[in-house]
Amino acid sequence: MRDKIDASFAMLYPDVDPGTPLPPSTWERVAVSLSSGVLFFGVAAGDIIIAGVGLFLVLVATVMPTQRADRRTRNEARARFPQVPWAEKDVSHQYEPATVIGVTWAAIAIVAVLALLLVPAKFSLLAAGVCGVAAAVIMWFVPGIHPSRQPEILGYEYEDDSLDAPRDVEETATFSRVEQ
Repeated sequence: MRDKIDASFAMLYPDVDPGTPLPPSTWERVAVSLSSGVLFFGVAAGDIIIAGVGLFLVLVATVMPTQRADRRTRNEARARFPQVPWAEKDVSHQYEPATVIGVTWAAIAIVAVLALLLVPAKFSLLAAGVCGVAAAVIMWFVPGIHPSRQPEILGYEYEDDSLDAPRDVEETATFSRVEQ
């Protein structure tokens, strides 16, 4: 039975390696970091428009990576073949990335609100800028987003972020033209 499942999986998803999770690309990390910086700058400055734009950018930065073809294909394969040993299930985490990211966001939000409430008005723009830059830097290096802080994906090669494109001519199917 196991051989049938493995053969079916290999036939349907030849490009999906269940043993290697997909880390965030550099552009995804940049988007999350910069949008977090804008959001927390707006919070620390007390400007609801900038904070709203930052919140919108954070939502876009977290939803757009799910639309990449390689991530959609992997999610579809995980839904169809849950019995395959996926790296997301088997890895023993030193930390839970969702928890670490949530706690980091809460800490940054508390600092931004304290900057809004406690910093004198003449230094509020400077404090907001420091909060925004600090939030962006912290989100860049937070475990769960930064690849070097994810021990389960150290072998990932960063030579090509667009995994949904064929790499050479041999991998590209050619079809003969049908004349009518």
